Amino acid sequence: IRILPPDINESEMNFSVSGDKIRFGLSAVKNVGESAIESILDARRKEGGRFKSFFQFFEVVDLRLNNRRVLESLIRCGGFDSFGFNRAQLWSVLDRAMEAGQRRQIDIQQGQHSLFDDAGESESHWPDEAEQMPDMEEWPEGELLGYEKELLGYFVTGHPLTKFEDILNRFATADSRRLSAVADTEEAVAMGGIVSALSQKKTRKGDSMATFVLEDLEGRNEVVVFPKVFEECKSSLVKDRSVMVLARTERSENRSGAAGEVGREEAEEENIRLLALKIFPLETAPEQLARAVTINIGLDRLSENILERLRLLLAGHNGKVPVQFVFVQSGGQRVTMRPSTGYFLKPTPEITRQLEAILGPGSVLYHPGQIRISDWQQSNSRGNGNHFGNSGGRGSG
Repeated sequence: IRILPPDINESEMNFSVSGDKIRFGLSAVKNVGESAIESILDARRKEGGRFKSFFQFFEVVDLRLNNRRVLESLIRCGGFDSFGFNRAQLWSVLDRAMEAGQRRQIDIQQGQHSLFDDAGESESHWPDEAEQMPDMEEWPEGELLGYEKELLGYFVTGHPLTKFEDILNRFATADSRRLSAVADTEEAVAMGGIVSALSQKKTRKGDSMATFVLEDLEGRNEVVVFPKVFEECKSSLVKDRSVMVLARTERSENRSGAAGEVGREEAEEENIRLLALKIFPLETAPEQLARAVTINIGLDRLSENILERLRLLLAGHNGKVPVQFVFVQSGGQRVTMRPSTGYFLKPTPEITRQLEAILGPGSVLYHPGQIRISDWQQSNSRGNGNHFGNSGGRGSG
């Protein structure tokens, strides 16, 4: 079921049904109190069920109850989006709209209203609202979604993980929905998600550790970060950051009272939590996990110039991951070539962007190896070494 953001013209006090969708209620917006919402709904009814424009809203609602904090929150969570302007534009004219609305309300109270007001028509006195809006870009997506999460508790109009879809498809071995099926194996799981509910604490020995909730597109899972891993990965543990977590799994039976149900019966449910082995920014997954890279080159765009640019680019990003080239003919036939001299690449977001700028989107494929818990524990005890096996990597071939 799709969840719609709050809308000043559509939302009620609480969540409501809108066709086959659910609409956020205004009471779910942080900083927006019940008295402010009641005044908005009352003004909306008097206006025939809809506010006609952004500026007209300020002329008819009680601005004593809807103060700046309330209005800022409504803008930032998308409550005014249906007027057709982006949130950055609405934010930039908020002061002007509030001042104009207050003046208009004072004029009406003092009897300085027009014949149209006498006729019961409350049209905005802004002749062309579009002319009042500055020509400006919307806030960056991360900022936009961050405000939604802060004020609504959810990402509504998008999700920070969407831009990492390719990385997740290639390197994540599980998500919240599939975790139970891949738990209890000799391979660690690799899960990407957003850091939330981060809590740092001390062990009995005084060492620092942490717990947090990893939120992905399918759900949420608890992650425990013990002291040694915490010390190595603490720079990546930032609230709302997109990370990849390599972990072993632990099953437990939780017994919790189901408050509000008849008899308050205790419910048993299986809980799988992640015991972190390594945590790093999600965008660096190719660099951290790739064990081979394939570069696809269409023969229809091949030239001496392209080959020279590739040679210089690869030479400037030398690393440890072996490279193979696949030449794709116009009919779809593919020829794989592994240069005898060997090319080894350091996978980074920057080299991926540069290669795909030359060869086209999707031309660079990274292949991960297995992430075996035993390998990790052995290399951890040695203090260094390769944590990842090379055989059986998903995406190879």
